[in-house]
Amino acid sequence: LWRITGNRIMPGYKPDEISATVATYFSNLRNDKWKSTQHTPNKGLLLGGPKGIGKTINFKVYAKLASNDPNKSRQPRVISVLEIQENYKREQESKKGSEYLDGLARCPELIIDDIGNEDMKFNDYGTVRNLIVDLLSLRYVYWQNGQVVTHGTTNFKATTLEEMYDA
Repeated sequence: LWRITGNRIMPGYKPDEISATVATYFSNLRNDKWKSTQHTPNKGLLLGGPKGIGKTINFKVYAKLASNDPNKSRQPRVISVLEIQENYKREQESKKGSEYLDGLARCPELIIDDIGNEDMKFNDYGTVRNLIVDLLSLRYVYWQNGQVVTHGTTNFKATTLEEMYDA
């Protein structure tokens, strides 16, 4: 997991400590190490790295295990950015695109796969927008109220994502 998370998530920690902490998170236990850093898993996890190193499969396994856990209050949903765009287009044809996006925004635990691979300028009846930015903005509001957790995967470096999303 060192290749996935790098050392930006928990500066000063060794790779084994980061791997153990991520594994602890996925097992639905809470680790005191998260309390000593500004990065808390309650905000969600973003796994980044090159293609084929297991970012998506880790979240799919987590979602499967969590969906079978009677003690877990949130049922994670894994969806790719391309699926979000295609589903939105289909729903928009029946004038329900906003309802679809709001439904995703309210999902208690959402895992967005392949962040950065979406159409950055999506044409929505003459309005140019980025659906993922819109979705993340909505989820941020719900997160502030303690209602949602958002995770994601990306093949891009943090600096590239910051440039892409003007963060």
